[in-house]
This record gives sequence, C-alpha cells and structure tokens, in this order.
Amino acid sequence: MYGVNETCVSTRQTPDMGVVTPLNNPGGPEGDTVTVAGKLLNTEYCQTIAAGASGHQDCVCVPGFAGLPVPDPVHCQECPADTYADVHNTSTCVPCPEHASHAQTKRTHVSACLCDPGYSCPDGGPCVACAAGTFKAEPGAAACEDCGVNEYSYAAAAVCVSCHANSSSLPRSPGVDHCLCDPGFYPSEGLCSMP
Repeated sequence: MYGVNETCVSTRQTPDMGVVTPLNNPGGPEGDTVTVAGKLLNTEYCQTIAAGASGHQDCVCVPGFAGLPVPDPVHCQECPADTYADVHNTSTCVPCPEHASHAQTKRTHVSACLCDPGYSCPDGGPCVACAAGTFKAEPGAAACEDCGVNEYSYAAAAVCVSCHANSSSLPRSPGVDHCLCDPGFYPSEGLCSMP
C-alpha cells in the first residue's frame, strides 16, 4: 500500500519509446503525469525497469534525462545541449567529448555530439584540429578542406583568410607569413606597398 497522501494510477508500457503512461488516459498528452503525494510525476521521462517494480518509488530516468531520487519520486531533467545520457537511472548527463557539441536537448548517445567547425574526426575517432592551411566550416565528421590560392589558415580554422592586398600565396598556406608580396611591391608594416 502506498502512503496515505499518494494516489496510485495504473500504468502501462507504450510501444513508442517504452514510456510509462497512465491507463486511464492512454493516448493524449493529458496522460503524461501521475499525482503522487500531491506532486506531479512526469511519467514520460521516468519509467520502472527493474523486475518486480510496481510504483513511483521504483521509477528511474530514461536515457536523455538525468535526476536524483528524492523523498518523493525521482525528478528527471532533460539533458541540455552539449550533453547526453545513454543509460537509464543516471544522476548526471555526460558532456560531449572535447571539441564536439550539439544544440539539441534529450540526446541519448555520444553520436549526437558533432565535431565543431575547425575540427574533424578521421576514421570515427576523437575530434582533431584541422591542420594549418586547411579549414572546416560546418559541424560534423567531414574532412578538413585545403585553403585555396592566396588564402591561409592557422590550425583549427573554420574559414580561410585572404592574403592582404598585393600579395599571393600557394594553396594550403599555413599562415599570413606565407602571403608574399607580388612583384613590384615590398613589405612595409605588415602590408605590401609600392616603393
């Protein structure tokens, strides 16, 4: 028997995501909460998974959510951007690996974490910086691309930078010092000027 202030509502497993919802309202969003000790328990993010589990005290957070059991039911919070939770019953969300991120909430696997611009993950490994002379503009696993003629970049670049006026560089130049003054122009205070 539950405590004197608690209301027991029959629950069932639903085929979509296996979440627990009250049987008295099996289809609608109104069926997403159960009143326990005068508080609402959001059953969409909390489910019983242990053999013999039968009540709110056995409720654990589903993947994509984290929470701690308290005297009342567990309070599950969605994992924020740049984190994930890939198991039931975790108290904290796991941060994305270094140089990876995502903007979504409730992520359930590290694969949601995409390499940041300027970083790539060759062969599915960890995110590594694009080499100087290369860049990657979008998040994801794509390879870094070479900077073109008259462009350069430093390591971990999201874009290539054009050489200053009256200077040129070869493709894949690893820094501004590879932008050399064109014929008839001479270096002067970091620029190329006519004499």
